[in-house]
Amino acid sequence: MKKLLLILTLFFLSSQINFVSAQCTPDTSIYAAGSYLFPSKIPFATVNIPYSQVLTFKIPLDSFISGIKIHVDSAQLYKIYGIPSGYGYQCNKPNCAWNGGTIGCALLSGLGDSTMIGSYTMYVYVETFIKIGNNPPYTSTQRFDSSSYTFKVLRYLDGVFEVSPYQQLKVYPNPVNDYLTIELNDIQTNHNNINVFDATGRNVFSKEFSKPTIYTTTERIDLSVFPKGLYTVVLKTDGKISIRKVLKN
Repeated sequence: MKKLLLILTLFFLSSQINFVSAQCTPDTSIYAAGSYLFPSKIPFATVNIPYSQVLTFKIPLDSFISGIKIHVDSAQLYKIYGIPSGYGYQCNKPNCAWNGGTIGCALLSGLGDSTMIGSYTMYVYVETFIKIGNNPPYTSTQRFDSSSYTFKVLRYLDGVFEVSPYQQLKVYPNPVNDYLTIELNDIQTNHNNINVFDATGRNVFSKEFSKPTIYTTTERIDLSVFPKGLYTVVLKTDGKISIRKVLKN
């Protein structure tokens, strides 16, 4: 990830646009990590497997440079260029705008087919609005900054993802009528997420989590409100994925 810093301030921020709001939760651990944008790299996508990745953004606070106050009013994602067909992004705030000193998130998701196979460079353009000065009238200014992600869409057997053993991910009952239990065992990685998709690729459940403190953890999901059909449960643990299919009656 390349980051261009504002000339006069600690900088960076960003999130997605295009849609008005998204079901995502910012990762507050970026405060401890000192990052402006997390993660620095995103997992590759796999053909015919629904993709879902949350990006978390930290908007800088006000600061002083040589005794002059730099007030970060807000920042807004202007555009992400280079996303392949079949994928898109949504912000958790209208207009993809956040106030200074806050955090936000964006959901990158989609479902690619074999025509999408390849490597894509996605450019993230952010417009930041700042005011300079200790007392009014302030000098208002704005600036565009950019960063980039390498986003690859690959065949399932291309060997980029190591498919972890099924004992790490269990789902039951299968078939399911109402509540589905997802059992996770021996998760040793710090950045993980689990998603449930219906047959059309719609995300019906999503959760990010850090390394559990116990060997086995479970999630109970109410599928009674969703239509009958085949559902896909995808567990991502850093560079590995586990996939289970479940039929809803």
